[in-house]
Amino acid sequence: MNLKRMLSNRRSVIITWLISYIVVLFVPVLFSAALYWEAQNTIDEQIQRANDTLLKQMQDAIDNEIAQVNRLTNEMYSNVKVHDLFYSNKFARDDFRYELYGITQDLGRYRSTFSNIDEYYIYWSTGDIVITPMVYKPSSLLYADLYSGSELSFGAWTHKISNLKQRQTMYTSRINEAGRKQSYVSFISPFPADSNDKSVGSIVVMIDTNKLLHTISSVGQFNGGDLFILNENKQVLVSNTTKEIDLSPVSQILETSGNVYGNYHGIKSQFFYIKSYNSKLSYLMVVPGNLVWTASAYVRNVAAYSIVFSVLGGCILTVFFLRRNYKPLDSIMQSMTLYFGAEQKSGNEFHFIQNAFVDTVNEKEQTNVRLKQQQNQLRSHWISRLLKGRMDAQLSLEEAEPSFELEFDSENFCVMLFYLEDSELFFKKAHHLKVADKYKLLQFIVTNVVEELVNQQHTGYMAEVDDMMACLINIRQQDSKDTADRLEPIAREAQSFLKKHFEIEVTISISGFHTSKLEIPEAYNEALDAMEYKLIRGKHEIIRYEKIRKGDPSQLKAGYYYPLQIEQQLINYVKAGDVNKARASLNEIIERNFHPSVMTVELAKCLFFNLVSTFIKTMNEIGDMDIQETFFHNNPQAIEELTHSQTVADMHQQLLVMLEEVCRLTAAKLEANKLRLKDDGLGEFLQKIIKFVKENYADANLNISMIGDSFQMKPTYVSKLFKDHSGEGLLDYINKIRIEKAKSLLREGNIPLQEVANLSGFNDLNTFMRLFKKFEGITPGQYKTF
Repeated sequence: MNLKRMLSNRRSVIITWLISYIVVLFVPVLFSAALYWEAQNTIDEQIQRANDTLLKQMQDAIDNEIAQVNRLTNEMYSNVKVHDLFYSNKFARDDFRYELYGITQDLGRYRSTFSNIDEYYIYWSTGDIVITPMVYKPSSLLYADLYSGSELSFGAWTHKISNLKQRQTMYTSRINEAGRKQSYVSFISPFPADSNDKSVGSIVVMIDTNKLLHTISSVGQFNGGDLFILNENKQVLVSNTTKEIDLSPVSQILETSGNVYGNYHGIKSQFFYIKSYNSKLSYLMVVPGNLVWTASAYVRNVAAYSIVFSVLGGCILTVFFLRRNYKPLDSIMQSMTLYFGAEQKSGNEFHFIQNAFVDTVNEKEQTNVRLKQQQNQLRSHWISRLLKGRMDAQLSLEEAEPSFELEFDSENFCVMLFYLEDSELFFKKAHHLKVADKYKLLQFIVTNVVEELVNQQHTGYMAEVDDMMACLINIRQQDSKDTADRLEPIAREAQSFLKKHFEIEVTISISGFHTSKLEIPEAYNEALDAMEYKLIRGKHEIIRYEKIRKGDPSQLKAGYYYPLQIEQQLINYVKAGDVNKARASLNEIIERNFHPSVMTVELAKCLFFNLVSTFIKTMNEIGDMDIQETFFHNNPQAIEELTHSQTVADMHQQLLVMLEEVCRLTAAKLEANKLRLKDDGLGEFLQKIIKFVKENYADANLNISMIGDSFQMKPTYVSKLFKDHSGEGLLDYINKIRIEKAKSLLREGNIPLQEVANLSGFNDLNTFMRLFKKFEGITPGQYKTF
């Protein structure tokens, strides 16, 4: 497997897998990063909270010390002796020494109560005297005792303690007896000014910085930071380090509490600060970043190493599993490529396999459909041959049943034929299909509907036979007495269902009942014979062979009614353009032949052919080419449609339409000729010819030549002129006048036929009888009898 080639194919599933693996790999990585970020924030918060707590503890410890200072200061403030001395005129009277002694004794008693305080004294400005526990002395002596070697000069010291307006904390130092520098935090609290607004003195309480450092040393040792205690002027009072500090990063925010980041001797550090509102001091702790973030850095390093190792291990496993999982898929792809002979063109391998599977399934389904269609076609063809009695000698009926999935439960059979009538409405609904597909759909619907209805009670198999569809029905009931009665409702239901739901109209014929497979062809012939009676019964009927076979033979006509005189009358009515009489004559012919008695199909066909022949003869006898051309132009398929009429009703209707059309054209032609005669002045000439014929009809020599000679015109011209303007031949008109005269003589009843012929202008009796029958449809003797 060439993994590089697969990776270069962007449509390959291996790309999807790779992306999926990467996503799966980076989910825990991202989760670890989020967990690290949360842990980092938590550690930061814990460190800050711990440092804030330590700083608060330091503040509480220092504030406790300062609280002792405040209580001592208040004790000395409230000492009555001090107030009497400071706010009296005893110094001027020089009677203050006893009060000084009393005050020293009181201060001495304070030492046992405030043992943690190193030094404290009261400076009296008026006497420039410093009162200490048990002794009082000039200020210079006290300076020498407590501030010798200090950076603070005597003048600066006296100025500060004598002119101070409010309490102040300051750093002081001295060189002790051991020669070591000893530092103090001095809390200077001035007395209220006298009535002259002059300072009367101050109280000074001093605490050794070593005690304070011991108090805060645990904080510094815990986090390794540098601690600073600042006074109101942001001056360092106490620190656990000798390093100088730049307060510029926190100078603006020391009035509150919190922490900031800044540089401390070139190291990024975090400044934690808090201000005490009791002591007015600020507490500052500076922790270098490398100390603050030791735990955080450890967590970060662990997380980073775990992520790196996870990514590297995930990449190695990704490549391993990609190769392992893709190998069988690659084998399948190669096999399918060889089998199907096509390369992957679009989509990934799964799409290719899916498409190949779908194509295979579709091909299988199409094959099954084709096999089913072929099976149905073969079965239909075999049933068609079975119905016609053309069994294949190589495939017996017993062998054909399992081959074509036929199941015959009994030896009782009937055949039902379906003739599909005009289904134009159905074809309109299926207008989107081709013509061939429409017929296939039509046959499919009829097949399914009929088989569904028949199979509810019996077993039926549909087949296409010639231009009809046949259903071979295997009757399940053994009693055949009412089998046909049971099949007729099935046929009627199928007929109604097809009409109602699909606009498909059918004519159905049902054969008789047969008790052997060998009689199936006979049943089919019976159904065919019954379907023949559609010609008489009409369309959309259900015709049972048994009802036709059981009819009374005495009621069947041996011939049909259509005598020559009736035919001639019909021709004459058409030639005269009399549509009402022509329609009445045709209706009478149909009525007398088909109602109420029954006519055989053969005789009905003969009558049809005779009526068609009459119509053709009528068109020929009219002889007017304009009428013929107009009629056949308007009805080019008239004769063909007439000969292809499938029922008596269809032929009757078609003949009526044709007769009415010809009568209309003939009447229009006659009317046009009459109008033209009037316009051309020929009417008088034709009336002369008519008058001449009526006056000389008894002359046996009267003919066209005689009339032409009488009017001094060519006989052919006279004949053509008469026919063009009257629509009737001149010789036919002469014979018609003679026949009318003969009919008048025959009605008298006592004149012999020969004499009637002579009086009518006929020398030959046979000619007279032939022409009389031609015009009237009956012989002169029959007419005389009527």
